[in-house]
Amino acid sequence: MIQLVYNGEEKRWGTLNAHRTMSWGHNKQPVARAKSDNGPQITLSSYGDRIGPLIGLLTSAHKSHHFSGNKPLFSKLAKEVAKRGGCLVVFTPEDVKESEIEGYCLKEGSDQWIRATFPYPNMIYNKIPSRTEENKRQTIRLLKQIRTRKIPYFNPHFFNKWSMFEILSRDPFLRSFLPATRLFSGPSNLLDMLGNYKRIYLKPTNKSQGKGVFTLEAIDEKQYLMTTNRKQLHITFPKLTDLLLPYTDQLILQQAIRLRTYQDKPYDYRIHMHKLRHRWHMTGIGVRLGKAGSITTHVPQGGSILSIDQLPAPPDEQVVKRIGKKAAMALERAYGPHGECSLDIGEDQDGGLWLFEVNAKPMTFDEPSIQRNIIQALTAIFFEWSGFHDGKGGYDEYHQNDLR
Repeated sequence: MIQLVYNGEEKRWGTLNAHRTMSWGHNKQPVARAKSDNGPQITLSSYGDRIGPLIGLLTSAHKSHHFSGNKPLFSKLAKEVAKRGGCLVVFTPEDVKESEIEGYCLKEGSDQWIRATFPYPNMIYNKIPSRTEENKRQTIRLLKQIRTRKIPYFNPHFFNKWSMFEILSRDPFLRSFLPATRLFSGPSNLLDMLGNYKRIYLKPTNKSQGKGVFTLEAIDEKQYLMTTNRKQLHITFPKLTDLLLPYTDQLILQQAIRLRTYQDKPYDYRIHMHKLRHRWHMTGIGVRLGKAGSITTHVPQGGSILSIDQLPAPPDEQVVKRIGKKAAMALERAYGPHGECSLDIGEDQDGGLWLFEVNAKPMTFDEPSIQRNIIQALTAIFFEWSGFHDGKGGYDEYHQNDLR
C-alpha cells in the first residue's frame, strides 16, 4: 500500500513511501515525494508503477453544501472503496480543469469531506441527480469530454419513458410483460386507449419517483375520473383535452394493471441489477406497498417497504431475474455501458408479471441488506471498470469491448 499526503499550498499529493517512480489517475500523473507528512492522507494500492484506483463520482453543485446528491450513500461508497485500497472523489462539472479535477474525498478515519486536487479518475460513476442538471450545457460538454478521453463511465443518462418502451418492446421475450403503452399525440389516441382499457395511467416521459402520474377512467360517455395520489377530479373530455394538449408528446398513456394487494393495499417490486464480468446479476428485490387507494407505490409518494417474506405468494424469482437481465441488455445495446439499473415490476391478480419501468440511476433501497449488497456490487464494478481488479492497473479487454 502507498500513502499519499496532500500539500494544500501547492495543491499536490506526494508519497510518504520510499521514493520510486509512480503514477496515478487516468492520465498517469506522476507522484512526487512528499515534503512532509503534515496534511490529509489517503492510502492506495500499488500495481507495478501505478497506484489506485481513483474513482470519480460525478454529481452537481449545491448552493450551500459541498455538492448535491445522497451524501450518506457517497460516504458508504467512499469507505468501501478505501477498504479495497482505492479512493473515491466526488466532483461536479464545474470542478473539471484542463488536466485535473478539484473534488472531495473522505479524510481517513472520519466522515469529513476534504477538498483537494486530483488527476482525472480511472473511471467515473455518473450520479448527476436530475434531468435538469444533466441537460445543462456544461454537463453535456463534460460527458462528451469524458468519452473523447475514453475514461470508462456509467450511467450515460436518465431514460425517457417512451424511448425506453420502444426499445424494450423490440425484444420478443420482454414484449409479453409490457403493458399496452402509447405516446400521447392528441385526443384521438387518448380516446382509443380509454376505449380499449377501463383505466389508464398517464405518466410524464421525463420524470421519475411517481411524480406527475395520474389515472383516467370513464364514468360515462361524458364524464371521466382523474385520480392523483392526492385528489380526484371529475372532468369532461373537452376540458380534459384542453388540459393535456400542451403536453402532447410529453406523456405516455399506459394500460392500468390491477395489482395484487396486501391488507387491501397494492404492492409491486423494485429490482436492482448490476453488471460484473460481462454478466448482469440481480442484486436484490424489494417490495413497495402503496397506501390504500393510492395510484403509485413509490416511497416518496407515500408508499412503504414490505418484506418479501410477508407476501402470501412471492413472485417467480427466475422469471424476475430473466426480465431484469433482458431489459438491462436491451437498454445497454441502445444507450451504451451501464453498470446498474433498477426495474419496477408489478404482479396482477392472476400472478402475471408486468414490467412498468427501468431506471438508469436507481434510488437508494430502504432495505439495509439490499443496500449493503448494492454498495459492495458498485465497488466491485468501480475496480473492474478502472482496470485495477486484475492487477494490471489499466484497461483490459472488458473495457475495450464495452466502451462505445
